[in-house]
Amino acid sequence: MISKLKAVFAAVIIGTCIGACSAPTPEYNRDAFGTPWADVDGNGCDTRNDVLARDLIDTTIEENCKVTDGLLVDPYDGKEVRLADGIHIDHVVSLKEAWATGAHQWSPKRRLQFANDQMNLLATSASNNMKKGDKRASEWLPEVNVCDYLNRYVDVKVKYDLHVRETTELLLIKEGC
Repeated sequence: MISKLKAVFAAVIIGTCIGACSAPTPEYNRDAFGTPWADVDGNGCDTRNDVLARDLIDTTIEENCKVTDGLLVDPYDGKEVRLADGIHIDHVVSLKEAWATGAHQWSPKRRLQFANDQMNLLATSASNNMKKGDKRASEWLPEVNVCDYLNRYVDVKVKYDLHVRETTELLLIKEGC
């Protein structure tokens, strides 16, 4: 069975793309992805607090699922950050990138699911999240865990049938992932 990664490379080599490629894209609108941090899994906790509870250690969690304290070993630079010092939740594949590579064609329900899919979300320091912003993998890479990041990026793109740009595949090769 061919791996997802090999399928991506094959698609690039034969000149095709995965998902939406060249259709005109309407202007990006964050609101099209629905209410931020919805409880899409129905566990009674919003997605932000689900991710904080998953990614932080030594957490303090109130009865309403709100994470009020915890320590993060930042997956983007390896530094320790306390929740009080500013932790954001990053969309590995940014909403803007998803929009440009196919999400503009989805239903509102699918966009809401994507925006809250924990596979695409990582807790990170506010400064790292602001540095990355809505950049693609070809425009920004973390200081550590580069292959983990790139593999997650491609996995999300494949899961949602989003176009994978050639530069991303080349990065995977260059980084030895």
